[in-house]
Amino acid sequence: MFAGLDKDEKGDQNYSSYVELNYPFNVKRVDLNVTCGIVPYEAPQYCTNGFAVTNVALKGTTAIKVTDSFSLPIFAQAIWNPRLENAHLIFGFTLRP
Repeated sequence: MFAGLDKDEKGDQNYSSYVELNYPFNVKRVDLNVTCGIVPYEAPQYCTNGFAVTNVALKGTTAIKVTDSFSLPIFAQAIWNPRLENAHLIFGFTLRP
């Protein structure tokens, strides 16, 4: 997001920006993706006073073979916001027709 349309408490334009870099790679049968998100300058909605790393994540996706004709895609993701010192773990699966 570049020069967003968010406004401050006075109604003035903030032009907040957020940049996220992703690097996908594989280890054996697991698809992995590393993410790093930054706010380049002060942005009140991200609770930053200047440059800050606001998102670091690692996501892994694979499929569990249930039968010869059906596999269940599953994923796990660890997310960390070093600026706010928050961390989350997400687990899930995907159903496709």
